[in-house]
Formats: sequence, structure tokens, C-alpha cells
Amino acid sequence: MPYTWWKNKENLDKDDLIQDVNEYYQEQVDPVTEGIFIYNPPHPTQIQLGEPLVVDGAVVNGADDLRIRIPNKILAMGMAFNYQWFRYNPNYFCALGTKENFACGLVPRKDSSVADHIIELDGKEYLWPIVFSSPDGPFQQETGNFSDMAAFLPDYFPDGAKHDSYTAVSSPDDVRWATAVISSAISNVVNRETYWASPANKGAYERIVFEAKDPWAEMAILTFGYNRGVYSLCGTGVFENIEKTLASNDVMTDNNLIGVAKHVPTVKAIIEAMNKATDRLYNPELSWADIELFFSTIRVFYGRGVPSDAEWTLMMEDIHKAFDVLADHWGGDFVSYRYDFLTLLRVALRHLPKPTNPRPTGKKWRDRVNQFYC
Repeated sequence: MPYTWWKNKENLDKDDLIQDVNEYYQEQVDPVTEGIFIYNPPHPTQIQLGEPLVVDGAVVNGADDLRIRIPNKILAMGMAFNYQWFRYNPNYFCALGTKENFACGLVPRKDSSVADHIIELDGKEYLWPIVFSSPDGPFQQETGNFSDMAAFLPDYFPDGAKHDSYTAVSSPDDVRWATAVISSAISNVVNRETYWASPANKGAYERIVFEAKDPWAEMAILTFGYNRGVYSLCGTGVFENIEKTLASNDVMTDNNLIGVAKHVPTVKAIIEAMNKATDRLYNPELSWADIELFFSTIRVFYGRGVPSDAEWTLMMEDIHKAFDVLADHWGGDFVSYRYDFLTLLRVALRHLPKPTNPRPTGKKWRDRVNQFYC
């Protein structure tokens, strides 16, 4: 954000939100080169969420002819939240949800007798084989995991937070698409912080982040841990044989971090395809109603009175001012998801508690960290 923007500023101007107009609206962008976290963004203000027509090397429930389609705006906005708050690659959660429950995956319709979840795109019929009846939602976050995560990160979860209220998605338009993807991200944050903080591992995870030869090492470790549980890394050699891990060109293969039904390599293949799809970037129009719906939905992550209702109202007023300024570029009624939504999130960020990304806390988490040894 330019230094000329501040909270509750009157007479907001485009220059208060956009540092470099040409860069901001730049159409050609470089591919994303990272897996789970984006440490080096290919663009400072845009969201690159790819929709490739073909995903080589990915097999989901026997289907090897995936096409990626973002199913709704509120999921996309949730993935952008994960990017801004936690630095997660937006493509990562699309890939994870597709492997877990076809969240963003379509396959060609080959059997005309199949009538559920038919999607027509580009004159072709596709199936969307998602299971809406699963209480674990698109990202298959189980109740036990949710309960631990909510206890470890009370900054985000008020007392009495219920698993199904955050994770269960019952339809393509369910607002819980947003809470499910954010909750999934926080779960992965807890795993990452557990590996990072473990005194028994003597800084092994930190060394992997900064020294590993394999740029996909962290993605493989966290995705395997998400799929198989936080303790699943024990016995793989990842932390025990740290020098070998650091020198490996393929941490996933060398340590057998494959997961159930080739979970990790499939997630990786989808991310790679999405990262490269710079000619097919998801970019819907976002109305003010879309923005209001998203922020009212994620209010549950700030359910302990900070910010207060009055402070939240002031935040929404600032977001609305920014929306109106940015919408003027497009004719006045909407903003662009790709070009503008990160800017609106950054306006919100100035109103929300610091640190944005608090560490897990509490005796139960400290006990887990102290007992975690691989």
C-alpha cells in the first residue's frame, strides 16, 4: 500500500491505493515458481490462480483427465486471504481440495446416464464429482484435527467453535467454502509451527526451509503431514537424516512422502499445472455484495471481540471507499479479483489484530511440541 493511505482517510484517490498503475494492471505475468508458500511473488499486487485445461501426472479417484475450474468466488477470495495472511500459494489449496474432494477438478462426461453436477464449459460437458455430504468438506479436515487447531489458535477461533460450522460445504454456493479453505490453511500452519518449534529436531525444519536443494521439500513435508497426520513424518528420515534431506533433489520420492493414493505427487502435479497457466488466470468481477458477503463470512475468525463491531464497521467503510475508487477503472460497478482483491485485503489488514499470523499457543500445544521427536 502507498504511504499516502491511512485508516479512515477522506477523499481517497487512486494514488493512495496503487503505487505504479502500469505495473498494477500489467497483463503479462511470469509463472509462479513455488509450491506451498510464495516467498518470491511473481507480481506484487495480483493474484495468480490458474485454470489449466490439462493436468499432466495427476490422478484423482482414477481420473487422469482433470481440468481445473474454480467453482465460486467465495472460495477464490478465501484462497486470496490465505495468500495475504499466511503466504500460501493460492494454487496450493485448489490442488489440495481437488485431490481431497474434487473441489476444483472437472472430468469429461463420458456416461450420459450420470446426471449429477454436470458443468458445461466451452461447448463440452464435464462432471464435477465433489461429495457435498462430507462434513469434512472440500479439504477433508476431520473433527479431531479441527478441535486441536481451534484450541491451539484461540486468536482465530472463539470458544465453542464447531467443526461442521466451518468445514461442511453443502452446495456450490455455500459460504463455508471460505471458512473451509481458511480453516484448512490454519491447520497446516499449526503443523508447520509444530515442526519448526520442536526442540528435539534441533532446527531441522528451519534448515529445510532455508537450505534444502529441492524447492518442493516444504510442500512435500506439509502435504504429507496434512494427509497422514502431524506425526506421520516420524520414521521417514526427513528430520532424522537432515543432511540427506537437504542434499536431496526430490525429498518426496527419497523419503517416500507419497501419501494415500499418491496424494502428494498428485497435489504437486496440479500446482505445477496451475502455476504455469498464466494464459488462463481466474478473474471474475467482484461486486460490493460479493465483498460484503466474504467479510461477513470470515467474521467468525475474529469472534473474540477484537475488532469490536464498531471497529469492524469502520474497516468495512474503508474497504468500501477503496472498492469505489478501484471500481472506477472498470466502469464503477465491480472490481477485478485478479487485479484488485489483494488491495482490498491489505486495506482490511490495517484494521485487524497484529500479528496477522499469530503462533499457536497453550499448554496442550507446548506439550505436543516438546513431545514431538523424529
